[in-house]
Amino acid sequence: MPIGVVFLVWALHFSSTVVFVMAAVVGGAGAGLGFRSRLTIVVSKSPADRLGQVGSSYLAVACSGLAAPIVGTGVLSLYWSAAAVAAVFSAMIGVCAIGSIAGSKIL
Repeated sequence: MPIGVVFLVWALHFSSTVVFVMAAVVGGAGAGLGFRSRLTIVVSKSPADRLGQVGSSYLAVACSGLAAPIVGTGVLSLYWSAAAVAAVFSAMIGVCAIGSIAGSKIL
């Protein structure tokens, strides 16, 4: 995922559509793998008779969490340029991705 963020910043800086698509593919794959691995961990630690409830609760919380950066970038774009918003968004995603990697090494 951090590689996708680097591609995103590069694509926006150089106005490259090809690199932007690469950023979307790499970032989406990283997000999908992270999402799947966390769901697997949550479901594996839940009781067998609660798998459906735990899985659906995880999905609800995860989808709600995905809305926050989208709304935040929309609000920031009212006041800042697209490049500045993309830089802030990329920095936040990069920090979160690195924190997630570091946290998974501890667990």
